[in-house]
Amino acid sequence: ERQQLAEWNSTRVDFPGATLPELFEAQAAATPDAIAVVRVLLERGAGPERIVAVSLPRSVESIVALFAVLKAGAIYLPLDSDLPAARMEYILSDAKPHVVVREVPLGADPVNLAPLSRVDSGAYAIYTSGAADGGRT
Repeated sequence: ERQQLAEWNSTRVDFPGATLPELFEAQAAATPDAIAVVRVLLERGAGPERIVAVSLPRSVESIVALFAVLKAGAIYLPLDSDLPAARMEYILSDAKPHVVVREVPLGADPVNLAPLSRVDSGAYAIYTSGAADGGRT
């Protein structure tokens, strides 16, 4: 029984030394006829080590925004649109995002730019409640 339990709990997985955007690009290259995520965040100031705040409901659009932020090499900051106004104001004034994504524009010309993220880049910032530093993690 112990051996069976050890086998069941043997869940180690080796992950490739690549970023999420690089893995996405590899999948897009392997399936060129499939619909791909596109973005135009760079011309709005997104880029390596810059924060992009995303205030979207959990949806396909929020996943698109996450991929776009990471592909630009920027740091993803999720914002809950149901937060009290004072909390939202605090987070935005403290984080100072270069871009805030509130909705995905329909009919925009798609642009697929080369990913700028690196394995050692920051990926996301999270604000939690109850911490002495205002919740920044």
